[in-house]
Amino acid sequence: MAIIVIIALFFSLQVPAFCLGSESVKEHKNNKLKNEKEPFFKELINEELTIWTSPARIRKKNFLFLAGLSLTTAFLIKNDEYIIKKTRDFTSSHSWIKDGGSLITFLGSAPYDLVMIGGFYIGGLLFNDNRAKETAALSLRALFHSILVSQVFKLLLRRQRPDYDNGVDRWFNDGIGKAFRSFPSGHTAQIWSLATVVSGMYRDKPVIPVICYSLAVLAGLSRITENEHWASDALVGAVIGYSIGRFIINKRNKRFMLSPIINDQKTGLSLSFVF
Repeated sequence: MAIIVIIALFFSLQVPAFCLGSESVKEHKNNKLKNEKEPFFKELINEELTIWTSPARIRKKNFLFLAGLSLTTAFLIKNDEYIIKKTRDFTSSHSWIKDGGSLITFLGSAPYDLVMIGGFYIGGLLFNDNRAKETAALSLRALFHSILVSQVFKLLLRRQRPDYDNGVDRWFNDGIGKAFRSFPSGHTAQIWSLATVVSGMYRDKPVIPVICYSLAVLAGLSRITENEHWASDALVGAVIGYSIGRFIINKRNKRFMLSPIINDQKTGLSLSFVF
């Protein structure tokens, strides 16, 4: 029961990704006008405050969604030992899974993620592509938040990894080393945050979101086949990454303000961009 309560509280931190769009236009515009002049690192701090204080802004319409995620995660936690055992048996008899997993699992590693982000920025400079440069900046923010949020919960919950002590699932261990930082999957959170940002920035090109989310799913599954994480770790990592990515993209999209114009001279729509 304690784990279910913790998971429910955890998922409440993902509210910014889904409720930012319901924020009043006037309120958000005022916030943007104030925040746009803030330095990069101060903006990161403000975003962290928004994420960690989001449980205070939960609305009734969010409860069903959060309850569903919490119960699904609790079900996986209860069956994680069985799932990992079956995964090991299946992987051992299919070498191509092990070989492929060992390659794609690096997609969620911070150094590789930074290389990908750098690729977007360098490409933007070389080809004078502002969208690529903005994608790099937003991805860097999403990566920062996904790392910080996942690491905080790793240190608080101290779940034992499946490759330690013959795959016995234990929580709140005394140590804080790598063996006791399983929940949630940081690799999965990181790749999902980048995939969500890139997909949001290039949603006009349908093939890009398909590729991004497909790689994110495979990277998350590889954390299980590599015996590094439980199934519930990967699920929660994906939720963290997606939620943070959507939070960043939603915040970016709110810079575009569409408002009606109705007066004696003309009637129509006004599209403005808040710098």
